[in-house]
Amino acid sequence: ENSGVETARQLPRGLPTFKITKGETVAEYLAKWLHDKRHRLKPTTLHQYVEYVHKDLVPALSAHRLEQLRHEHVAALIAELGAAGRGVPTIRRMIGVLSSALSDAVRQRRLTHNVAAYAPLPAEVWHAKVGITADLYSHLTRESALAAADSLGNVLDAAAAVLASERTTRAATTVRPHAHDRDLLTRPARAISAGERP
Repeated sequence: ENSGVETARQLPRGLPTFKITKGETVAEYLAKWLHDKRHRLKPTTLHQYVEYVHKDLVPALSAHRLEQLRHEHVAALIAELGAAGRGVPTIRRMIGVLSSALSDAVRQRRLTHNVAAYAPLPAEVWHAKVGITADLYSHLTRESALAAADSLGNVLDAAAAVLASERTTRAATTVRPHAHDRDLLTRPARAISAGERP
């Protein structure tokens, strides 16, 4: 007699050891999977996983048995999320959570393959976020380079003017002794070196 419950299988180290129920729904499996993950994930990551599972994945996929989950079900979920206005990064993270759970089911030999692994995820559209064309970007880059060079030229001109001003100021304030004064300044040193008294 089979009560519908298998005992925990001998699994490689590090894999979940929860009991596997034949005919288990996706919702039941995800609940067990989350319970097993509670000590392996950071609290903020676990909280995000719980939100995705309970608010989005379970309502959309709960009617399906785990073994009957198909690629089409995941594709329909992605389309529904997009139609509901969910952002591309959120959809990608959510399907990533589902894929992680299904990968564990594959490692447990519950599934032959992960139906979420190659789901038709919406692409990130970088140019739409930036909102400029390649020509405009090139023009702006060229203009920025010219403006930077012009600014640098102005800074260098200003620095040269300051240096020239300092040289002029030093030249005007430097007092050069006359030849006869230089002789007076150097005489004591010559006298000491010759052994004379100043």
